[in-house]
Amino acid sequence: MPAPATVAPTPACCWSRWPQLGLEAVLGALRGGGPPALYARVDLVTGAEWRSAADGGGVTEPLLFLARDAGAPARMAAAIPAMVRG
Repeated sequence: MPAPATVAPTPACCWSRWPQLGLEAVLGALRGGGPPALYARVDLVTGAEWRSAADGGGVTEPLLFLARDAGAPARMAAAIPAMVRG
């Protein structure tokens, strides 16, 4: 019988499914909201993505772009409202 799958610990991250949950969920995650199981995990400093077998999807380009561009969680949190305002 095969061993059960394990999920490695994840680094400090942002939890988001941008297209499914919308901007409020992204902003809530940046404020420290808890991560539902199917969220993708994105490191805010590097933009690197971690997914487990339980994760149902990836992260859309806008969030990955902001994560790579921001360089730090505080800068990313400030960039999202500015992007929405246009």
